[in-house]
Amino acid sequence: MVELGSPKSLVGVRFSPGLPNGKIKFRVIIMKAITFLQECRAELQKVQWPSREEVINSTMVVLGTVIVFSLFLFVSDSLFVRLLKWFWSLSG
Repeated sequence: MVELGSPKSLVGVRFSPGLPNGKIKFRVIIMKAITFLQECRAELQKVQWPSREEVINSTMVVLGTVIVFSLFLFVSDSLFVRLLKWFWSLSG
């Protein structure tokens, strides 16, 4: 397979002699876009998608982790604010 960016990628492309250079570039861009989308579709068909149960379990782990860290940050922030207020009251 020839890479799209290489000069050889245009070997099989038919150019009409009457087309201006801008239209030729446009057609090449369209052909590259179509090739890209076809390759994307082929790669997506190779993906092994998770089952519904795996997605639910992973979501629960993420939500649990977010809740634990949120509580940790809340407690840490509250203690830090109280500590700063205490230091502030000592200096004033």
